[in-house]
Amino acid sequence: PFYIALVPASLQVLQERLEKRGDTSPASMRKRLDTASIELEHTRIPGFFDRVIISAGLDETYEAFKKAIMESQEHPKL
Repeated sequence: PFYIALVPASLQVLQERLEKRGDTSPASMRKRLDTASIELEHTRIPGFFDRVIISAGLDETYEAFKKAIMESQEHPKL
């Protein structure tokens, strides 16, 4: 397996995205942000994920994801 974490640039960015969508209640938003905070901590643990991609624009993020997948195929883990 090849594990990729796709994360927002920060919790503030995630909160802004959720607010912009307008379909998330304040309680649900708090829960999502709390969960994201824990998940972001895991991205800092060496070896927990094979690649961490910071979500930026759609095209840029897609290209980074595609590149990670291609590299994982070229250099599979033993």
